[in-house]
Amino acid sequence: MSDRRIRSPLTSEEKREVWGEFAGREEEYLDEVERRWGDSTAYAQSARRVAAYGKEQWERINHDNAVIEARIRELMDAGEDPSGETGMDVAEAQRRHIARWFYDMTHEFHVRKSDLYVDDPRFRAGIEANTRPGAAEWLRTAIRANADRADRADRAGHAGRDGRTGQDAQEAQDDRAGRAGQDGRDAGTPRPSG
Repeated sequence: MSDRRIRSPLTSEEKREVWGEFAGREEEYLDEVERRWGDSTAYAQSARRVAAYGKEQWERINHDNAVIEARIRELMDAGEDPSGETGMDVAEAQRRHIARWFYDMTHEFHVRKSDLYVDDPRFRAGIEANTRPGAAEWLRTAIRANADRADRADRAGHAGRDGRTGQDAQEAQDDRAGRAGQDGRDAGTPRPSG
């Protein structure tokens, strides 16, 4: 076991309360995560952050994740195009949440991770359990569109698509992401919440 092993200060009872069924398979999942990503910067960041999270932080993570999942479900039920503004905004909210609670999440990294959402049955199940079938593909499309939007904004330099410049354009995107559930949890990651 690595010195960088992800460890939580939660008691067994608290883990069951906030992680649900994940708590019963914690060692199995953590062994796999360490085997697959243990040498990565993201793993080291996540291990460091998670080691400081108590029950209150995990409750917030779970709550915020539920907000994002509910928004995905609402948008899908309304027939929203995942590559439209609202789809991209919920993808941005999810990306920012991962960066807030777990590890740095660039748009490029988010796109790569979105392939896991579709291709890995556990990631898919994590997303679709609280949204609906097809949500993994919908979210991947939204994530890719959001990354394209960010790339266009970067290439445009000082002017955003709405005519704003510099920080104003970023603030407008931040506002949209906030309305989409900016503090939501990493929907779809094999995770403690059920």
